[in-house]
Order: sequence, then structure tokens, then C-alpha cells
Amino acid sequence: MAQAQALDEQDELELAEPKGSKGKLIMILMLVLILGAGGGGAALYFAGVFSSEDKAAAAQDGEKPDKKGKAIYVELAPTFTVNLAGGSKGRFLQVGVQVLTRDADVEAQIKEHLPMIRNKLVLLFSTKTSQTLGTAEGKETLMQEARSAIEKVLEAETGKGGVEAVFFTSFVMQ
Repeated sequence: MAQAQALDEQDELELAEPKGSKGKLIMILMLVLILGAGGGGAALYFAGVFSSEDKAAAAQDGEKPDKKGKAIYVELAPTFTVNLAGGSKGRFLQVGVQVLTRDADVEAQIKEHLPMIRNKLVLLFSTKTSQTLGTAEGKETLMQEARSAIEKVLEAETGKGGVEAVFFTSFVMQ
């Protein structure tokens, strides 16, 4: 009986080892596959493979894509020189203006309608006083008003805007 029991234990060990080693092998292979798939997915994500789908989904949702187009600066030369409103110490304003757009069509429209745009800006600038333009807030407000004036001209003439910002490249009051 002791021999039979020893044989049974030996058979069990022999049978258990292959099952155990197969189980370990299967577990290792599954772990390698899971880690490989996760690593491959992460590599594709960081390589930007999935970003085109995200951009398309954002466009469908009405969101702007993260990446902006190339900046196009349009100089409204020559500089503007206007009389300021009011009888204050500053009587003249000389300002250089550049417009930022990201659309070449808008750049062409700005150049085409430059006389009308310049006229609107001269009228706008001449309504300001040196007191209002003497502060950073006053200058920021004037930039926003200038952008709005340019947008109105473009919308009236072309049906669309496209001016992202207006910048003062020089600003002198005397």
C-alpha cells in the first residue's frame, strides 16, 4: 500500500508539473499580449494617430481644432496720424497698425478694401482723447474697437470677417 501511495503521489506530481508549467506559460503569454497591446496603443496615441479622429469629432461638435493656422500679419501702411478729440494736452496721435488673420483670402480682402478700412479707422481714432488713450485699458479698448471696425467693413463688402486681432506697432501722442 505504501508503494501504491508513493506511485500515486509521483503520478500526481508528474501530472501537476505540466499543468502548472502550462498555466504559467499561458499567464505569461497573456501578460505579454496585454502589455504589448497597451504599449502599442499608447505609442499610437502619442504618435498622433488618433488625433485626426479627435479633430473630426471636435469639428462635428462645433469646437475649434487645437492647432491654429499660420498667422498672417497685414500692415495697414502708412501709419495713421490724426487729431485727437478735446482740447487736452495731447492733440495728435500717430499709430502703426497691423491686422492678424489666418486666412489668405481675408488678407487679400483687407488689401482690396484698404481705403475703406483706413477711413473707418481714421474716424475711430479721431474720436478719442489723450486721457482715454493714456491708459493701457484705453489702448486695449481701442484695439478691440479697431478690430470691430475692420470686421464690419469686411462683412459688409465680402459677407465674412476673419480678423483675429489688431496690433499697434507704434503709438505716439503729442
